[in-house]
Amino acid sequence: MSGRGAAVLAGLVGSFLWMAPSAGAAGLVDKLDGLFGQTGITLDVQPINPAFPPHTAHFQSASLQQLGILTSTLSAEAADFPAISTAPGFTYRYDEKLQVFEPVTGSLGPIFVERPETVGKGKFEFGLSYAYVDFKQLNGTDLDKLNFTLGHNDCCGGPNTPDFPAFEDDTITVNLEKFKLTSNVITLTGTYGLTDRFDVNLLLPVVHTDMDVRGVATIKNTTQPPIHFFENATQTIQQVRSVSDNHLGVGDLQLRSKYRLDPIAGFGTAVGLTFRLPSGSQDNFQGFGDFTLEPFAVTARDFGPINVHASTGFQIDPQSLDRTRVRYGGGVAWQALDRVAIVTDIIGSSNITSEKETIDVPTFDQQGNVISSQPVTTSLHADIVDVVPGIKVNIAGSAVAFFSAFVPLNDSGLRASFIPTGGVEMSF
Repeated sequence: MSGRGAAVLAGLVGSFLWMAPSAGAAGLVDKLDGLFGQTGITLDVQPINPAFPPHTAHFQSASLQQLGILTSTLSAEAADFPAISTAPGFTYRYDEKLQVFEPVTGSLGPIFVERPETVGKGKFEFGLSYAYVDFKQLNGTDLDKLNFTLGHNDCCGGPNTPDFPAFEDDTITVNLEKFKLTSNVITLTGTYGLTDRFDVNLLLPVVHTDMDVRGVATIKNTTQPPIHFFENATQTIQQVRSVSDNHLGVGDLQLRSKYRLDPIAGFGTAVGLTFRLPSGSQDNFQGFGDFTLEPFAVTARDFGPINVHASTGFQIDPQSLDRTRVRYGGGVAWQALDRVAIVTDIIGSSNITSEKETIDVPTFDQQGNVISSQPVTTSLHADIVDVVPGIKVNIAGSAVAFFSAFVPLNDSGLRASFIPTGGVEMSF
């Protein structure tokens, strides 16, 4: 490897070691999950009316528990940041006779869909990109319009017993009136050509995540006089709770390799393997949480100024096979000018099977002790499909700049309205 290439790769690894998440710190997911208590809202009740017994009231719901499941599970989805192709706009082949590198003619190619070309033996490619992700919806519902109704626990006799107290019909309604979750992602990537056919690549995102959530909880008392309050002294029945925090850290480090095969019916082909290491913090919406591997295959062909390309692969999670996803992408790149290409791709991923998450919802007695629990299972199956228009421009020499945006074609999963991206690639 050249000295310059080794220095850049060492810089990537050094950044990873410096910014790796520290253990023990409370993450954004935990703070969100605890906004209204991980087991719901707890009130210490000392009623004025002696007919109502003093008790510890636990207000909870399966839906609120499922919010915790969703935030912890979808935090991995939130960390699935766009990854640019391992090959830049320009690739090279070494001419043994002339003993020089010659650029491979053709289109500047796609931006995020992998391409079969390799950078060339001994050549190094460096890329820097930026993406802004502003999550707006969860399975088609605006995040700032989520609401939950929490019911009183069965503390003092069940509904089918003579001593069932009416106050157990009291409820608390939680309305989220603000839910902001954004990520600013700077991705560093470097590719080195071990041979004319075989490339290795390192990709490291550096992520700043910002979260600001506010919700209003309102008690609905069904008895007179009312007995449930957030503050007994002031008889407060409404409370605003909020959490606001941010975190800077690395995302998941990806080690990617690609081997270029011989053309098939005029189509360039390649196969590769991606190792994704859990260096990013899932608790801060910056990492997948597990080690994964992804075998993939790519193909492409130029038809005059039009480049047609496609890729597919399986992201396999050995620790949890129901998190395995199929990934795919394809589209066209039109070489509108010598230095300008217009790109349009469809990029997506989908669970092979539904991912199941289970959490125990506890039941409390009059003194607040857990007396039983009931498992609640949530089944998740996210199909992420985006159209990705973009432009690539050869700005000077081997330097290529790009601008693009991910626009969702469906509303499954945790989604942004669109994700603007931009970056630059350069070969040495």
